[in-house]
Amino acid sequence: EQAFSDALGLLPSNEWLTRAVLYHKVSVSFQARLLLAEAEAASDRALAVLGQPTTDWPLPWRHAWLEHQLSRMDTLYYQGDLDQLAGLVAVITPTLDTVGTPAHRADFVKSLVELAMRREHFTLSADTVAKCETLLAAAQETDDLAAIAWAQFGLGFSLLWSGQTAKAAAPLLVGLKQAEEGGLAHTEVLC
Repeated sequence: EQAFSDALGLLPSNEWLTRAVLYHKVSVSFQARLLLAEAEAASDRALAVLGQPTTDWPLPWRHAWLEHQLSRMDTLYYQGDLDQLAGLVAVITPTLDTVGTPAHRADFVKSLVELAMRREHFTLSADTVAKCETLLAAAQETDDLAAIAWAQFGLGFSLLWSGQTAKAAAPLLVGLKQAEEGGLAHTEVLC
């Protein structure tokens, strides 16, 4: 995050979108190391730069806002703040529905799955398994191997924790193979 912070110091003050993207990168960097208070502070700075979305915003601006909010969902998941996470779903949905890309939709569904898993205390319902199937379909639209492998893990995990152990093996093995092929160590360990 130091490089991103240094870059922020070099930017002209009127480079709002670039500034917001850099704050987002700082936030994600903190989040990856589970420095959640720092991630949230950087997130707040990015949102202050971006403001509230309007329909007349240019598409890159709305995408930056959406990507930032999706990342914020991850922070709230790690913090265990399920009420705020659920509230953010309502805030994100209108922008996601109008300008979201397949990658945005996959990331959003992943957060819905994580929220459901936490609420159900990992004794998962058929509805949560269905959300995982939706996540896999959304991830496949992105052609992003990391997203697809993680979604395979998510589906296998949900089947396992919904009591469908025999069905869980197939997506876990597919996810494992994809993770190995893609050098995705974290997902490989999960599978």
